[in-house]
Amino acid sequence: MFDAVLVANRGEIACRVMRTCRRLGIRTIAVYSDADAGARHVREADVAVRLGPPPARESYLDAQAIVRAARDNGAQAIHPGYGFLSEKLELIDACAAAGLVFVGPHRDAIARMGSKIESKRIARAAGVPCVPGYDGDDQDAATLVEAAGRIGFPLLIKASAGGGGKGMKRVDGADAFIAQLAAARGEALAAFGDDRVLLERYVQRPRHLEVQLLGDRHGGLVHLFERECSIQRNYQKIVEEAPAGHLSDAVREKLFDAALSLGRTIGYDSVGTVEFVLDADRPDEPWFLEMNTRLQVEHPVTELTVRLLPAGPSSSPAVRLSSPDAPSTSSLPASPSSPSIDLVEWQIRGAAGERLPFEQAQVARRGWAIEARINAEVPDAGFAPSFGRVERYEEPRADGLRVDSGIDAASDITPHYDSLLAKVIASGASRAAARDSLVSGVRGLRIEGVRTNQALLIDLLEQPAFDRPLTTRFLVDAYPDGWRPDDAQTRERVGAAAACWYFARLRATRTDRPLHALVGFRLTAAAGRGAATLVSVNHDGTTDAVTLQPPTAATTEATTKAATTTEATTKAATTTAARTIDGLIGDRSSRYEETTDGVVAAGRRYAATIDASRVGLWHDGDWQTFTVVPAVAATRSAADASIAGDVIAAEMPGLVARVLVARGQSVARGDPVVVMEAMKLMYTLVAPRDGTIASLPVDEGATVARGTVLATFEAEGTDDPPRPEA
Repeated sequence: MFDAVLVANRGEIACRVMRTCRRLGIRTIAVYSDADAGARHVREADVAVRLGPPPARESYLDAQAIVRAARDNGAQAIHPGYGFLSEKLELIDACAAAGLVFVGPHRDAIARMGSKIESKRIARAAGVPCVPGYDGDDQDAATLVEAAGRIGFPLLIKASAGGGGKGMKRVDGADAFIAQLAAARGEALAAFGDDRVLLERYVQRPRHLEVQLLGDRHGGLVHLFERECSIQRNYQKIVEEAPAGHLSDAVREKLFDAALSLGRTIGYDSVGTVEFVLDADRPDEPWFLEMNTRLQVEHPVTELTVRLLPAGPSSSPAVRLSSPDAPSTSSLPASPSSPSIDLVEWQIRGAAGERLPFEQAQVARRGWAIEARINAEVPDAGFAPSFGRVERYEEPRADGLRVDSGIDAASDITPHYDSLLAKVIASGASRAAARDSLVSGVRGLRIEGVRTNQALLIDLLEQPAFDRPLTTRFLVDAYPDGWRPDDAQTRERVGAAAACWYFARLRATRTDRPLHALVGFRLTAAAGRGAATLVSVNHDGTTDAVTLQPPTAATTEATTKAATTTEATTKAATTTAARTIDGLIGDRSSRYEETTDGVVAAGRRYAATIDASRVGLWHDGDWQTFTVVPAVAATRSAADASIAGDVIAAEMPGLVARVLVARGQSVARGDPVVVMEAMKLMYTLVAPRDGTIASLPVDEGATVARGTVLATFEAEGTDDPPRPEA
């Protein structure tokens, strides 16, 4: 076993690998960029080494710097995690040259499976069926056009060296093929340095299934059953589970046999995943998609459902699921006391030369597990990334619940890397039990300071369609116009922010100056009513007018008596005897009762953090910020903020990657002006009109918030009048 391992990654996977290393008594060495100097994985390691500036190519993708850090700090091995260099030959070659062990498969496996073209050829040679398509060496456009005609439309163009949706384009007709081919090649060359592509039939209703493999360096190889990863957005998985529901035993056996056949063909000797696509309209024919020669993000659902049996004649590899939601006790031989599998541990042990101490017949499965990925993004704004300081972080605690996280209350979320913050994984005796536990866990994970996708995850897990066979079209079918939070609850939330601000203002007033306690005036309102306060609430670029009106004594007494009999009030036992307020937003009114840290409305508890006019509001896994100001002040601010001329502002938080114009330069409407980068995605801001650039307030390389002005135009109509001739 190794004495010290360097973890060549960041975030939740670095913390995950180090957790296993600590359990095994292995000293851990972290690496970091300047953007991650205070990151959780840096603080949890025994030693931390700076790699370089924030861009990944100058830090986490610098194989030589990583190897130097390992050698200088006494590591015998390097664990790559996933992403970054985990499937790059330069790291495995650098390890070999330095006499270090790469915790992963042998070089040839990575090289052969790293090419989608070659991997399909190997799969076919091993008798594994592949998605119909073209993966030939001839990459001439005319050859590809001819192949596309044979395959038929719609089809997918895929980068041979690609992943994560980069270099992947759907083509619905022959007339769009050449343009999409050029776009796919451009993306592939920029992302991977390789513009080769392959073509595949586009499966209209695909299921994304995968089989976990585990091998050692002595020829041992087992499968650890299948996972379902069909719920995706933009080809990125967001919910995964094991086992896959609505799947026949016959198809399971086909998946296992195909994965093992491919693994044996390439002599696979580590943790890896073979991915398949299953046409929901042809549910008996799984096709090979690709192989990932590394640990997968979704590996915890396998760890929570796989158990090891003692060796002997009673061992049985059979797993029979009588229904898509079968209880774990339906003829499964493993018991709760059977040892589980830590995939990271067996990666490390295998890399150290140890043999697997079990065979396929000793591997069994029990129960169900579902994982939800918590990303720093805003689903109702096109999944725009979210950045900032994590102001508060609390993990839920419950039996059958696991949180793998890379953040805490001291973390900064920057635009330099992907948006994954944490994973919530729930296990249970049945799929329904695991789902219920997961919903509770996602609701209970409290992250404040950045927006996350938790509200979307809760909603999709509660969709009736979640109980039916899943496909990668799940989000599109469930939310044809994109996901949006419930409008009524959004208005209630706006009122909650206003009410929290109102109560905080009352608490902050000086009791020795009675007039300071007034937050509004009642001039012509009916007698017996308190003063109405009009406020303006801004959130996500939207402004709502809210009227706050204290209820009459009679209505307050009646509401209080009714509420005392409800479970919601029992749960909200920290409410004061105190104050209530009616918030009117448009035609909707809600009553808010003050609590020690926020308000309660209709049994829903909203916790608040208030700083002057800024209100941070948290409820059921969702955190948002609101700006609350008196209506008169808002009107005055809007007038003061008016400026002449047009501006170009950041549409989302991000990094200013390139400024394409200069001050004084003339541009036409639609000309590119600034290129932004956010969570590894690029987008270009263009000129909204013809004009001349007046200023460029932000330099390249700067990190900016949404709404930051990046360029201004000279005001129209300011040219000097022509001079009269002498």
